[in-house]
Amino acid sequence: MIDDGGKIPLAWKTIFKAYIFGYTRFAPSFCNATIDLLYKKIVQCKEIPAFVVRYVYDETIPDDNAMPKNKLCKFLANTAASICSLENLKTDSYFFPTDFLTDVILELRAQYVVSRIGINTHNPYPTNTTVLCSYHDHNYVLDLPASI
Repeated sequence: MIDDGGKIPLAWKTIFKAYIFGYTRFAPSFCNATIDLLYKKIVQCKEIPAFVVRYVYDETIPDDNAMPKNKLCKFLANTAASICSLENLKTDSYFFPTDFLTDVILELRAQYVVSRIGINTHNPYPTNTTVLCSYHDHNYVLDLPASI
């Protein structure tokens, strides 16, 4: 999924539509791969376009019994708290969903509390996959028949 110049050629909205496709069809492995791709795109571009945040929050179900809390919304809010300028969030606040801004504030508070107790593990672009795994759905089990 990388072009000759080392860039991810997929448009932002295409990546989010892919996630929503997997989310609505209960395909957590596909969603996990999409989160990984999105992370790479964010690192590459160093931004999260506002229009896609609105799209994701409008098109996904925040909580339901079939899948865990929407990992993509959590990923976007936590990443925005890490890399976005608060001034930009304030300037564009009319465009962002209230739930997104609330999630960003809660993440900023969590980051502040962690920094106050002397733990400085925050890196807006983590290099290990453990951080990304917190946005993956690993609670699914494929039920196979006992005999084929």
